[in-house]
Amino acid sequence: MGVFMINKTEKGWYETEFFNYKGKKLFNSICCKQKSDCLLIVQTLKSELEQFVIRKSTATSGKHIFRLSRGGYILGTSREFPSELSLNKAIDMTLKYVPDAEILDLPDESDVFL
Repeated sequence: MGVFMINKTEKGWYETEFFNYKGKKLFNSICCKQKSDCLLIVQTLKSELEQFVIRKSTATSGKHIFRLSRGGYILGTSREFPSELSLNKAIDMTLKYVPDAEILDLPDESDVFL
């Protein structure tokens, strides 16, 4: 089980984060001006994940990351992983849990939980 969470950044943009069943963030999307664009990215990931390219690379810190791209555009970047083994596990979780993931759409107001 996984969850996509759509939230508004401090700069007023929207982004999507994908969390695994343990609540650890695996990757986040590019920032979008409109929430509907984030929803489109999520729906495309859920329905057409096999058409995305998952490219592994090493961050400048020496840690491992992956990127989700389609048509030459990077639409998601993972968090940094300390080993190649943990990176591969995260990619496996992404492939397994994204198609059936729920979407949590947080309200725009920042004081919802106060």
